[in-house]
Amino acid sequence: LSPYLKSFQLKRQETYTGTTNASGIYAVTFGSAYPVTPNMQVNLISGTNKETWIVTSSTTGFSIYVQTRVDVLGLLPTYNNVSGRTVDVLVTAK
Repeated sequence: LSPYLKSFQLKRQETYTGTTNASGIYAVTFGSAYPVTPNMQVNLISGTNKETWIVTSSTTGFSIYVQTRVDVLGLLPTYNNVSGRTVDVLVTAK
């Protein structure tokens, strides 16, 4: 067996798909904890260019908070929760 293959190690990956609740949040608890906080890749399905998301994650799970920006001429923008948005997430161990 080649030395390269002996040192090659697969990283744990999981995919999640869900929908934001009335507060604009999609939350998941992992079935088993990661040793360190994993990398997260988020994709909003059918999102608009005014939608943003904030990810909080730990070794045991994550929450994604989705908001949409509302611009009013002459005022600072406001942000509203987006409920019912489908979110795809790829979680990869570091």
